[in-house]
Amino acid sequence: MHYIQIVVAGKSLVSALPSMSDKKSILDLGFGLSILPIEELDVSASFVDADDLLMNTELKGLSGITSKQLSVLKSFSNKGLIAYLETEYFGGTGCQASLLLGQGDILEGPYFTETIWDEELGLFHIRPPGEKAINRVLKSMGVVKNVDMDDEFEALGLIRFRSNRAISNECKG
Repeated sequence: MHYIQIVVAGKSLVSALPSMSDKKSILDLGFGLSILPIEELDVSASFVDADDLLMNTELKGLSGITSKQLSVLKSFSNKGLIAYLETEYFGGTGCQASLLLGQGDILEGPYFTETIWDEELGLFHIRPPGEKAINRVLKSMGVVKNVDMDDEFEALGLIRFRSNRAISNECKG
């Protein structure tokens, strides 16, 4: 099973995000980027003023982020690019979604990719075909895969985390 909902941004920006805890589960990855599980984002700050009707339209299809969390990320995206990524896979089938924020708004997405198993052909199919949702946003953030890697998701090292708890556990070391 692979089930994550994370924020990806430069280390100083991730460090500046309001957190539910004094000890944020921030992990530094390659390309100058860090990640934070979305549930650690504190939405009680006074600058959160979400228009739920508008936000619900923007969040259509995203299951792991609330309108208040999106509002916080939009606010902080005035300081730099922020990505929200989510996956939900079991046995190779499932879905992923992403969006890219910057300048106080959504710049790209949300993008969605579904992987389904075709019993007849014995193959996985990616819908829509082409670039996967998360890789599209990671490329926009400057992540580049090398020849030894399948994609930007792997290049950033996200392949090693199966859940947000695994991220938090690695931070606790």
